[in-house]
Amino acid sequence: FSNMHADDVLQAVLALYKEDEQYAVESLVTSLGHAEQAAQMAKDAGKEDHVIVAALLHDIGWKLCRTGPLAQENSDEHAAMQDSVAGKLGILSVCTGEVSSASARAQHDVVGATYLRMQGFDERVAALVEGHVLAKRYLCGKEPAYLAKLSHGSTLSLAFQGGPMGDEERTWFEKHPLFETCLLMRQWDEDAKVKDKKVAPFESYLPLMHPLIGAPVAVEAVRGSFIRAGNRLVGLR
Repeated sequence: FSNMHADDVLQAVLALYKEDEQYAVESLVTSLGHAEQAAQMAKDAGKEDHVIVAALLHDIGWKLCRTGPLAQENSDEHAAMQDSVAGKLGILSVCTGEVSSASARAQHDVVGATYLRMQGFDERVAALVEGHVLAKRYLCGKEPAYLAKLSHGSTLSLAFQGGPMGDEERTWFEKHPLFETCLLMRQWDEDAKVKDKKVAPFESYLPLMHPLIGAPVAVEAVRGSFIRAGNRLVGLR
């Protein structure tokens, strides 16, 4: 597709990450540092460009749900969420349940993957971004010890994300061609929280992103490789 569209998308993504913020209350890194560390891990593992880019952007949904000045002036949280990038692009319609800052950010996998598909990103990138939370749910359903060791924040978000996967969901997830890589994405997500770690900067990955961007689509036309009923995984395309 046109280089102009890809250039515009890269600038929009870069702008999202320039508004840096603490990754999580219990974290020692910022969201930008977390993204860069995850991408570095994928790169060090010798993964393909689409995997490295997905690792870099795996939490882009958090950025898209960030509210603007309206949130400070409006006591109606639902109305305030419409002032976020996700709200303005109609992406919040893909979230399950009543939309609040907490529920939308918890579902950052779906929000982020929908945005990437709308912008024309390679489906493998979008699927991995969506899959990193599915991997969390998968591991929570398969390994009780994994569920028990979740942080307080991750435990709270799990409820919005659909809870631990049951047998049928896990079977579907295991059939996805990127299943194993989704599990790696989750591992990198957990490990990319090292204070003051020196890694390659976000901008260095822009040349990898550019070839992975194609034609944009409307939110109503987005079709991912995971088929969901709410937050439940019920099939694959």
